[in-house]
Amino acid sequence: MRTYILCLGLVLGIGLAAPQLCAQQDDSGNTAAPTAKKDKKKAAKPKQGKANKVIGHLRTINGVKPNANARYYMVLQSASWCGPCNAEMPHVVEAHEKYKEEGLVEIVLASWDNDPGSAKAFINKYKGKFPAVMRKDAKRIPHFKEAAGIPWAMIIDANGEVKEDGNAGLILPKLEQYAQQARAEQAQDSPAE
Repeated sequence: MRTYILCLGLVLGIGLAAPQLCAQQDDSGNTAAPTAKKDKKKAAKPKQGKANKVIGHLRTINGVKPNANARYYMVLQSASWCGPCNAEMPHVVEAHEKYKEEGLVEIVLASWDNDPGSAKAFINKYKGKFPAVMRKDAKRIPHFKEAAGIPWAMIIDANGEVKEDGNAGLILPKLEQYAQQARAEQAQDSPAE
């Protein structure tokens, strides 16, 4: 049912009308006094940005659905055949376990392996529970650029703006900074109780 707001103040060009001057009229022509807005607001959900939308629809090789509501993403370029990547992976898994419950930061692995089977075996070897995609699919992520060497990571916000880009061993510790930033943003977006 469509609802029309008839407001004498707006018709007269006053701009801000007193509530008693306004009435609601439904399709049947009945009018009623305006209703007060509810005091209780739902917790504000962050507006989905370009990166949220793309990452939320990525086809993963390990069946883990990406968090499409994260405020920050760490996109890790890695591969099973890379020695430094294997050395870094336990730290990546630990970071994911630390942040997964809050859902404010998400880790996405972009595999340089030649086949999805090797990439899936690599993430399973370390019991990684974060989404993993092939490098060709990761190219859909806003501002994704292939690294010159791996392990390489970038941190992007929900809109895809690159916040950090570099060696994964140097970027990974910065996730805490972004988790804190995300908590502060979430507190600003949530209504005071």
